[in-house]
Amino acid sequence: VSLDQKKPFQFKNLIKLTYSRMIFGDFIENYINLNPPNEFLKILNNTNKFLTNNNTELIFIYLPNVNNIKPNEKFVNKIKKLDIKVIDIGDKLKNYKDKRSLFPKNGIYHFNEFGYKIISDIIIENSGISLN
Repeated sequence: VSLDQKKPFQFKNLIKLTYSRMIFGDFIENYINLNPPNEFLKILNNTNKFLTNNNTELIFIYLPNVNNIKPNEKFVNKIKKLDIKVIDIGDKLKNYKDKRSLFPKNGIYHFNEFGYKIISDIIIENSGISLN
């Protein structure tokens, strides 16, 4: 029996690592929520310096885990300390009333077309970019 107890076990799912998100999801989420890796921060810092020297602004978009849409202040604050503008989608969606409408009916791992439309509107609104 599979992990969701509804379907019989299928060997092909083991090979495709179908349940890897379910098995490792909490570990990965906790790792990310604690602190971004130092190597990641170094890469962001170097990228920001390069872009700033070339009159370009780096905007970091934090897209939360779709299973738990909320701000990630620890992660975002580390990025902000590098003088990088951050748009925290989790913070912007925390009070969104119908979060389930942002996802497909048969899945929860990716946003649906409507969800990505809402996210793109948030990014445009908060980036200072004018599309006119």
